Amino acid sequence: MKKQNLYYRATFRRFNLIKDSILGLVFHLCSYPRLLIEVFIRTDFGHRYFSLAAALSVFSLLAFIPFLQSGLYFDLDMLYYVLTDNPLWYGYLFTFLFFSWKRYRELKVKGGWYDHRWFSLSAGVRRDFFEKFTINGKTPNSRVMTIWIEPLPFFIVGILLLFFHSILGILLAFCSIMYCLSYMAAYHIGDNLIWDIIDEKIVSEATTKYYEGDEDTVAKRGVQFYTDRPDDKELGKIIANGMNQKDDDSDETSYAF
Repeated sequence: MKKQNLYYRATFRRFNLIKDSILGLVFHLCSYPRLLIEVFIRTDFGHRYFSLAAALSVFSLLAFIPFLQSGLYFDLDMLYYVLTDNPLWYGYLFTFLFFSWKRYRELKVKGGWYDHRWFSLSAGVRRDFFEKFTINGKTPNSRVMTIWIEPLPFFIVGILLLFFHSILGILLAFCSIMYCLSYMAAYHIGDNLIWDIIDEKIVSEATTKYYEGDEDTVAKRGVQFYTDRPDDKELGKIIANGMNQKDDDSDETSYAF
């Protein structure tokens, strides 16, 4: 129902520009911060979602940061000093590199192969110990688990490390916050998609009732049309059919609830 969708979006949709902009920005910038967490807590990524090259890029960039304190001066003594002065930082990075290699080995397909058995953009499968986590004897739903529980251990460790003035604490706290916000954005987008489908169905039904049946769609369905209703019932039927018709070149399907 392409025409109905256009009318619905242009007439009824109200956007929270600030919220949508912030969540949209976080969603697009979260890839690398999320990567630093999810290789530890998820397995079986899709081969188009997880990239070993991306993991190596993040590792290289973060491994270089402590050297900035030396004014870019580099020799073996400086290498020894930086490594021994930042054991937690490099310990985490090499552990990240090890788990990234494990995630890479788990990929379902090799480069140049096609495989329809596994979603190529899969964000992975949550580790078993999260599924055993309970609150008051109940397992949290997937939304709570993804947004809050998964990044929580990294956030707690990050805050604790901040008390010891460790730069790793800053990294972990930042990545856990980005992880949380990114999945908030993902669920926000998903929720709006479902509500759009439901509301478009309601508007489609209300269109027929308004233009053909002279019904009060505001009181019954909450839908107000910002057009005059024609007195000619036949014209009203033509208008309703025109607004609700399925375009010949559209592959959209109708939805039943």
